[in-house]
Amino acid sequence: DNYKDKQSLYIKNQKKNVISKFDGDSPQARFGHTITPIGKDKAMLFGGAVGDTGSFFDNFKQNVITGDTFICDYNYKKWKKLEPKGNPPSNRAAHASICIDHYFFVYGGALGGNFFVTVGGELAD
Repeated sequence: DNYKDKQSLYIKNQKKNVISKFDGDSPQARFGHTITPIGKDKAMLFGGAVGDTGSFFDNFKQNVITGDTFICDYNYKKWKKLEPKGNPPSNRAAHASICIDHYFFVYGGALGGNFFVTVGGELAD
């Protein structure tokens, strides 16, 4: 149960619990991010804060709020870092996200005490 083991993914199904190792461009440990299902075999990780304080705002040490975007492919057990094109959502943490058809929507979130709303990002096939 090592939360810093970013290559492990806990998958629960009706038959058994499985912990699998994933290859590729693994995201670093973070909090306040979203992982959104995309179809039946993929998920997208977006944003979140990286750092070890466990708080979005800390007077002594600032965590970095990111706009990192990763795809996790369950079938190939692989992470891939994406470089979004066009006008991607801004860096944020503590947001909500959803994928509808080929569109990824991000709502709300926080960055340095500012709260805002963004909708964006058509997904490629």
